[in-house]
Amino acid sequence: MLVLKLGGSVITDKRVRCRARPGVIGRLARELKPFCSETIIVHGAGSFGHIKASKHGLKDGISSDEALLGAAEVQREVRELDAIVCRALQKAGIPAISIPPSVFLQFSCGSLSEYDVGPFREAMARGFVPVTFGDVVMDDLQGVAICSGDDLVKLLACEFKAERAVFVSDVDGIFDSDPKANKRAKLIREIDPLKPLKAVM
Repeated sequence: MLVLKLGGSVITDKRVRCRARPGVIGRLARELKPFCSETIIVHGAGSFGHIKASKHGLKDGISSDEALLGAAEVQREVRELDAIVCRALQKAGIPAISIPPSVFLQFSCGSLSEYDVGPFREAMARGFVPVTFGDVVMDDLQGVAICSGDDLVKLLACEFKAERAVFVSDVDGIFDSDPKANKRAKLIREIDPLKPLKAVM
């Protein structure tokens, strides 16, 4: 069992709102084809979610009518990216189907409170490859919250006892600080799961 995360920084240009990288997405889809049995794919929102979510402070919920509209727009935009990803996977011969986070989980005060991975089990039992993504989700106290792709990888990898969780990012490895901002960032070659780690991928 594999949980694979396609980073938003890889599949979108994070500098420009709603700009996908279809060539990169298509290449990744073709490369994934031989490995998609027993796989769940998670992708980030990149420039389809982060820019507007940050503008409206959606991580902390809905604070105004403008933020409410912003939340709806972010959800629409990330679904547009998800459609691009699923289309590329299907074109590569992968039976990808989308399972939006709001279908199977609920947040409370910005943290995951309830979830049901039944839709993933049902999809995989029929031979589909489930695809989910970072998104705006419902929060019973603050209206909405942000569920990141990394949150989803952790949840799904634990729930399905994945043998591997693979992160596709625009940085070659895991570092002790952001290698884009710090030229002295050190590559971490081994990770002890029993020791806390603050790292950047």
